[in-house]
Amino acid sequence: MGHILHDWDLSTKRMLIQKAFNALPDGRALVVYEAIIDDNRSQNTFGLLMSLNMLIETPGGFDYTGADRDQVTEYGPAWPVQPRSGCRLMG
Repeated sequence: MGHILHDWDLSTKRMLIQKAFNALPDGRALVVYEAIIDDNRSQNTFGLLMSLNMLIETPGGFDYTGADRDQVTEYGPAWPVQPRSGCRLMG
């Protein structure tokens, strides 16, 4: 699931993850790819701007921090957060 959850409020994020997780065969994993904001909300400019954009454009969408992931999912073990340096533009 990639760049889907930031469009939605917390309850809808949970519902989408639950449905995707429940649709998996036993022993499979759900991979979520999102622009996670750093826990201090100070370094991932792309993630912070995307979160602001979602707050403006959607009724309840927002991006979340790695520490917030346990609030987003309760269906199986929380996924590990793999930090990246942000978005690179090719020009």
